[in-house]
Amino acid sequence: MTGRDPSVGLNDALTVRVPVAARVLGIGKTKLYELISAREIDIIKVGRATLIVVRSLERFVERQSVAVGAEPSQRRGRGRPRHSFARPTAGTGS
Repeated sequence: MTGRDPSVGLNDALTVRVPVAARVLGIGKTKLYELISAREIDIIKVGRATLIVVRSLERFVERQSVAVGAEPSQRRGRGRPRHSFARPTAGTGS
């Protein structure tokens, strides 16, 4: 027995471990730790365990949704930026 109740979903949990939070957000653990360092997501330390507060994940997603909806689209073309450089013209022969 693992001690985990499979009937308890994310909606019932107050906290989750880092891998679960990263998976729920669809990001990597490194990016999640960056968000924690930037105080975008709240944590609780219990011994050596880092527990992510589920409500802070929900608030983070809401803030991001509002921020994206409020800003004008700044989407640019994909790939490398294209620069137009003036080509040297042939000399006039003076």
